[in-house]
Amino acid sequence: GINAEYMGNLSGNLNLHMSDSSESAKRLALYLGVSSLMGISAVLWNKYGCGSCKRGRGGDSAFNGGLTRIGGETGASGANSHLNNPFLTRDAARIRSNSIKGGTIINDLSLRLLKGEKYEGKVSITFEVTRLTQDLFLDFEGKTVNWVQINGFSENVGIIFNGKFINLPASRLKLGENTVVVSFENEYSHDGNGLHSFIDTDGKQYIYSQCEPYFAHRIFPVFDQPDLKGKLRLTAHAPAEWTVISNSIVLTRDDAEGYNLLWKFEETPVLSSYLFAFIAGPYKEFKASLPYKGIPSSIYCKESLAQYVEKMTIPMFEFLFEGMKFYEEYFKVPFPFSKYDSTFCPEYNWGAMEHPGAVTFNESLIWREANTKEQAVFFGVIILHELCHMWFGNLVTMKWWDDLWLNESFAQYVSIFCLSKITSKIHSLTFSDPWLLPVSYTHLTLPTIYSV
Repeated sequence: GINAEYMGNLSGNLNLHMSDSSESAKRLALYLGVSSLMGISAVLWNKYGCGSCKRGRGGDSAFNGGLTRIGGETGASGANSHLNNPFLTRDAARIRSNSIKGGTIINDLSLRLLKGEKYEGKVSITFEVTRLTQDLFLDFEGKTVNWVQINGFSENVGIIFNGKFINLPASRLKLGENTVVVSFENEYSHDGNGLHSFIDTDGKQYIYSQCEPYFAHRIFPVFDQPDLKGKLRLTAHAPAEWTVISNSIVLTRDDAEGYNLLWKFEETPVLSSYLFAFIAGPYKEFKASLPYKGIPSSIYCKESLAQYVEKMTIPMFEFLFEGMKFYEEYFKVPFPFSKYDSTFCPEYNWGAMEHPGAVTFNESLIWREANTKEQAVFFGVIILHELCHMWFGNLVTMKWWDDLWLNESFAQYVSIFCLSKITSKIHSLTFSDPWLLPVSYTHLTLPTIYSV
C-alpha cells in the first residue's frame, strides 16, 4: 500500500542524512530493531488477538477484540460471507477491494448534528466497479437505516441490512460507476470511538470522531478499510454556537432553519476512511497569525481549558511550522493538505490521532502548571509525530493493519530525529536531549500513541 518511488526517495534521504554520523546510525539501528520487534508483535497480534489498535486493551473495543477481528482469516468465505460474520474479515475486504477501482469512491455526506444524544444524516456514495462476481457491501453499525437506494432502485432495508453491513446485491450493481444513497439515524457514542459526545461541567456539549482502526462505520455507512480510499464531501447542520471542524477548509457557513448553521467543506483528497474527522461544539479557537506558507492553522479546546491552552499556542505553532519546513525539505514533498488544525478532545482514548488537517490530542497533554524540559521534548515529539503522518500514513497509506507497526514506528523515529534538528529554532521552550526520550519519559506517560 506504499508508493514505491516515494519510499525510494525517502530511503535515499534517510541514508544521506544518516551516513555522516555514527551516533545517528546507532540510533537508527536501535529504532529499526525496535520496529522489527513491533512487526513480529503485529503478526502475533493479528493472528492471536492481543488487543486493539494503539491501545493494547483487548476486549473492550466496540467490536470486542480489536484488530484480530478485522485482520483474521477465519469465518465464512465466498459470496455474501460478510452477512454471516459479525465483523469484517480480511478475505471479504480483499474481495471488495478487488472489485472497486481505487480512487473512484466519493462520499457525499450530510450530517445533522443535534444537541443531546442523537444525530442523523444521508450519504451518497459513488464508486466504479471493475469486477462483479458477487454482492458487495457497505459497513454500518448505527442505530437506524431509514432507506437505501442502489442506482435509483429502492431496497428493502429489512433484507439488506443486518446491523453490521448493508448488502449491495450484484443484480443492482453494474460495471462502471454506481451510486448508493443511504438515509440513517444514529446516537453519539460514549466510549471514545465513532462519534463521541461529552458534556462539560458547564453544560456545554462537545463532539469529536475517532475512526481508527475500524470505527468510521459507527458514524455513517462507508467502505471501511484502509486500501479503499475515497474523497469526502461534507456538509453539516449544527447549532449556531457550535464550530464544526473537518479535514478540509470551510467553503461556506450559512444560516439554516431554526437555530442551525449549515457548514460546507471543500472536497478532500482521497483518504482512508479511518482518517475522516468530524469535530463540533463551542470550541475556543486560537488562530495562527503568521502560518507557514499561509497554510491555515488553528488550535481548539473546550472553553473551560482555554486559559491553559492559550499559553501553549506559541510553542505548538513553533513545533508545527518548523516541523513542516523540515519535513518538506526532508521528504521532498510539499505539505499535502489544505490546512492543519489541532483540537484537544475530552475523554480521549489515545494520545493523539493524525487526521489530515484536523489532528486531535488528548487533554492530558495540556500543561496546567510550569512544564519540565522532559515534558517539552515529549510534547514536541507528539506534535511532530502526528505531523509526520501527513506524509507517511495519510498521503501514502498501509494496505492493511498488519503494517501499522511501520506506520507508527517510522513516525516515532522521524519525529525525534526532526526535533533534534529543529531544537535551536524553538525559542519558547527549553529541552532535554530528544534522543533520551524513549528511556526517560515516554514509557511513563501516554503509551497510547504507540501501536503496540
